[in-house]
Amino acid sequence: MAASHARAGATIKFDDDKFFSIGAGLRTSFVAVEDAAPDGSSSSNDFVLDNIRLYTEGQINKYIKGTFNTERRGSGDFPDGIQVLDAIARFEFNKVFNIWGGRMLPPSDRANLDGPFYLNAWQFPGVVSNYPNLAVGRDNGVQIWGKPLAEKLVYSVGAFEGHNNVAGGSSDSDNFLYAGRLAFNFLDPEPTPAYYTASTYYGAKDILTLAVVYQYQQDGVGTTALSDDFSAFSVDALFEKNLSGIGVITLEGAYYNYDLGDVPDCGSGEPGAAACPGGRNVGGQVDGNAYLATVAYLI
Repeated sequence: MAASHARAGATIKFDDDKFFSIGAGLRTSFVAVEDAAPDGSSSSNDFVLDNIRLYTEGQINKYIKGTFNTERRGSGDFPDGIQVLDAIARFEFNKVFNIWGGRMLPPSDRANLDGPFYLNAWQFPGVVSNYPNLAVGRDNGVQIWGKPLAEKLVYSVGAFEGHNNVAGGSSDSDNFLYAGRLAFNFLDPEPTPAYYTASTYYGAKDILTLAVVYQYQQDGVGTTALSDDFSAFSVDALFEKNLSGIGVITLEGAYYNYDLGDVPDCGSGEPGAAACPGGRNVGGQVDGNAYLATVAYLI
């Protein structure tokens, strides 16, 4: 059983060009598993705090803005579980060209750009959506993005710290991970901010969007002793149609190709994979193809 997420927020305006806003999001669930209680024979009963997020945003003029978001997940004392989600300096000039720098979502697939609050399923599809990330799909870097052609076209491209950039890791020379995404809206433009996505608009828009993603990092997998380049390619599509009083149909699909060359990544469990040195965004990438499909109907 899962509770619908709640979002609340408030905005303080100083003048027409200066404001500060604060908001929150919550996902919580109850899970019962047969024979999983501590006595080994009873059903477990657990209330889970899946996500609680604090969102803040502000701007000092119409071009210079900032975002700072935090998240707490899992168990443990509340202060110990808080981590920085987004910390972005945003230079936004117009719909066509903008520059962001800091910790943010790199150009990637729809599932990652949805995040857990805007998927059509409760669980994030981490088995297939396996782009390397520092935390919660994010990485530190800089990117440009825009929405030309009356917001029908959405592009984002950037350079990020990337994978295995630690002593003993394959990229101990600190190679960037380069990422880009290009999406085209054949029907209505998706009404999401920036380059973000959602997997449903509940019939408010008729959507047909096709997107391609590519990421590359030299010496992105393995260890210092044995390394190879990392590249990933994916295609995702979303179709949603309001059926005029009889419901809303939503179809989503994605294809992924992860190419690790001839070297298994450290810590991946693949044959010949070495142990990983310590650090974040290190190890665990797996070579191969993956697929995602969802079908939803809103009564």
